[in-house]
Amino acid sequence: MKIFPKISFSLLCFLLAACMLTACASTAGSPQAAMPVPAEPAMPQAQEPAGDLTVYLEASFANPLSNHPVYRRILDFKKKYPKVNLTFASPSGGLSDYEAREAEITRLNAELLAGGGPDLFLMGQRLTGCNLFPDLQKSMRNGAFLNCTPWMNAYGINLAGNDYWPCLMQAGQVDGNQYIVPLSFDFLAALTDGGTLSECGFSQKSAEKDTQSFLLQCFQAYQKTGMTTNLEEDLSVYLAQPLLDYNSGTVHLSDETVRNMLELNRNVHTNADWIQGMADFLQESRNSGMQGFAPCEARRLHDGKRLFEIGPYSGITSSAWALSALSDQAQILVPSNEKGGVTAVVKSCGMINANTQNANAAAALLAWLLEEDGQSMGAWPGTLLQAPVLKSAFLTSAAAYYERQKNIWWLSPTPEQKQLFKKQTGNDFIEKTDSEKQEYLQCLGQPLSKECMQALLHRLEKINAAHLQSFWYDSVSTTQTAGDMPLSQVYQSYLNGDIELDELIRTLTPLLELYLYE
Repeated sequence: MKIFPKISFSLLCFLLAACMLTACASTAGSPQAAMPVPAEPAMPQAQEPAGDLTVYLEASFANPLSNHPVYRRILDFKKKYPKVNLTFASPSGGLSDYEAREAEITRLNAELLAGGGPDLFLMGQRLTGCNLFPDLQKSMRNGAFLNCTPWMNAYGINLAGNDYWPCLMQAGQVDGNQYIVPLSFDFLAALTDGGTLSECGFSQKSAEKDTQSFLLQCFQAYQKTGMTTNLEEDLSVYLAQPLLDYNSGTVHLSDETVRNMLELNRNVHTNADWIQGMADFLQESRNSGMQGFAPCEARRLHDGKRLFEIGPYSGITSSAWALSALSDQAQILVPSNEKGGVTAVVKSCGMINANTQNANAAAALLAWLLEEDGQSMGAWPGTLLQAPVLKSAFLTSAAAYYERQKNIWWLSPTPEQKQLFKKQTGNDFIEKTDSEKQEYLQCLGQPLSKECMQALLHRLEKINAAHLQSFWYDSVSTTQTAGDMPLSQVYQSYLNGDIELDELIRTLTPLLELYLYE
């Protein structure tokens, strides 16, 4: 989506000059819980894991065909502790399995209400996550999960230590107790070519204040050079201020900081040049000889036709690799939130069921996933690259994920994988030609430079807010039906121009206030 050719300079100056409120830096973290949480044993004793253990992991990850890193790690746990009888509760994934998935989710919810269900939940922001637990914050406060702190201590994992990126662990805490353990996170990132950036008049110093200042610099560069910026993310996700504060029981949609970001989101969303941008993309895809969105975006950045590609780190990584193959000046900048820091959004997490009959084995597996080797394996439950919560695993995780893509299973499938493919799809596997393999590897690009990755590490030390889920699309649903998401529907009406901001706020604020206290 192109932005700024249609956005008035006066509007952006107004947004820039707006007074920023100093609200809580994190969605979770916590002096008071909305509801009491059951007391847990003070210091459980770790024992050799044994017995039955059921793990909730979506079918797309618990799949021996794709051999996802988290799946391999869990199987390695089973090898280490052969006395554990491990099974997966894996609801079907994908839009094509909607009815089957809904039936499985309904069954799992019934089991949970009856005091059962899987022992350990490994979840990401995918289709089954937001209708099994429509709101992780509320589930945490309602006693759905076991306090992990003493159990992690028993297995030598210090969740309160400095091994993790700032604020990440606090996002899953109530009164200092850890009920939700983040495993990976994402953040707003801006991909650019250093050579292009140095020639367009973009002032990094002026852009460092907050996201709106960053975008204002993009607009000024557009005025000077005609280079647009592509924005593919809801910016309100990256506010440090929570839109819904569970600790104080307040809704912040009408706060000036939030209003400014929502207005900017709508201005970006309704920009008419987006249609022309897609036409440009399709034409370049035909002409460039490089198929796929990422290579075309990389070519735009390299040729000076676009200044920035802005989105979640996981979303721009493939474009970054493609750009790195074209230029040795690929850079990733991280726009500041309204408090001058970085906002992290938790993308996958682990929770022990409060109903579990085998807390020891569940805790042992969760600790296993948090160890250095596990965090360094690559992406956790999610379709794209995400950042591991363990600081020391960032570089090795990124490298591991790149190698996984470089050696993706369908380039050289084993006989067993071919058989499994036919069993799962009903079709014979069609071998890729050498030219198809070469084209894939060429489009994949190459890893980002060490200097670029080190700059990212330095910036992530500035994380000062972490949210468990995005407000509009992945949480705060008043139903457990994936297709019924009233908040996102009302928000979409606002973005489309069907309703004004004041109506959005008047409609949702009382509904959410009731929701907080129900």
